[in-house]
Amino acid sequence: TLADAYYVRTGYLLGLSERPAIRQKDWDTFWLKTFRRNVIENRRWPKPPRAGWLLPPRWFVQIGDVVRTRFVVRYLDAVIATAAEIEQAARDAGHRAHTTLQATPEGYYAAHVSITRRFEVPKASFDTERIRGRVEIQVTTSLKDVVQELLHKYYDERRKVSRPPSDSPGWDYMSGEFRSSYLAHMAHYLEGLIMDLRDGRTS
Repeated sequence: TLADAYYVRTGYLLGLSERPAIRQKDWDTFWLKTFRRNVIENRRWPKPPRAGWLLPPRWFVQIGDVVRTRFVVRYLDAVIATAAEIEQAARDAGHRAHTTLQATPEGYYAAHVSITRRFEVPKASFDTERIRGRVEIQVTTSLKDVVQELLHKYYDERRKVSRPPSDSPGWDYMSGEFRSSYLAHMAHYLEGLIMDLRDGRTS
């Protein structure tokens, strides 16, 4: 198993969370995301974004985290190892899959494994149809998971505005943006130091 292979390679436990919850994006959040892509983040407004309007019926393919889950591990290198294992398992099952390592200015760090497959969804006529959609599997560390939960409310509010609350957030130390972003970056840096100590690279 992945946990056994990781232990043999590093001598440490993977710490993989068991039975992660499957989450579905609620309609309000889904609608806000389409509005952000179409309007708030669209530098060409009122023309369509460069990638085209985010509209039905293709928006279930264009928005990759309508159905998502999260695996939590202990160490930074375990994030990459776990994501690679999930991606390979999806490919072995006949699905398209790819992994991206997320690192945003706001301090969000995680691996995202995007898996494309066919789903059956309801239609307005009360019938169903089969569409191609995506499932997003996030892999992060336990420390980042705690920080993300603490800052999630702030991130949600931040996404509703078209520009940062400060032109120089790095100097606006009284702002919530300053505290939340740099707390997340410090946590990522701390985990890098933990890896150095764990693997004996720090004298």
